[in-house]
Amino acid sequence: MGRSQPPGEPTVRRARREGTNSSLGSHAMLCGAALLLWVYFFLLNRTTVTGRQRLRIEPNTLLVSNHQSSMDSFLIALGALFPRCLLRPWMMPWNLAAEEHFYRTPLRAWFSDHLRCIPVRRGIGDPSALRRWMTSLRRGVGIFYPEGRRSPDGTVGDAGPGVGIVILATRPYVVPVAIEGMREVVRFDRFGLRFFRRIDISFGEPIEFMEESPATGSRGREEARRVAAVVMERVRRHHADLCASMDRP
Repeated sequence: MGRSQPPGEPTVRRARREGTNSSLGSHAMLCGAALLLWVYFFLLNRTTVTGRQRLRIEPNTLLVSNHQSSMDSFLIALGALFPRCLLRPWMMPWNLAAEEHFYRTPLRAWFSDHLRCIPVRRGIGDPSALRRWMTSLRRGVGIFYPEGRRSPDGTVGDAGPGVGIVILATRPYVVPVAIEGMREVVRFDRFGLRFFRRIDISFGEPIEFMEESPATGSRGREEARRVAAVVMERVRRHHADLCASMDRP
């Protein structure tokens, strides 16, 4: 998908006008992509979804997941929201997308815009992108990967403070998500898309943070890290339970 670039190197486009990602054309593209990917994940592969009954999808819903492939967001969205999202466009989830990868060319940038992505500069901190993403989250659904990048071996890593900042600032309905099997299905680096594989996705019990209070300065950063660690530990345990129930290592 192209070589990486230094974090400070400019990409094709950076700022987006408010509402660009919410147009009728964007919704039509999302619906088309959802239908095609549903066929891929659920007919051409063996995808099992558990825990969907726990979801209460409403504005300001945050789905927090481990990260295994570049197509994880599509899997999570389909597992949580399909087919309801086809008639309720606000339910289509927002994502933070690495600018150096998804916004490197005009075509990639156009597709990413219409698939509800918000560009973020990975590795250097990008508070403006996080603020734009939180504004969108308050009006809809968001997917967040606290690890910050895909796991090379499937293990669940540590969380950065970003998810804690989001939770303290927006007070979302937080749902931990565990996925397994995507590393063997989406292998653009070596094999491309693969078929007839097993994929598992599970939605856990919601996490309540109502007792938390936002803070500023060093205290705020410490609180964000603590909240992030709590969420990531829940995702890690949920992933371990999922693997155990599916007899996976």
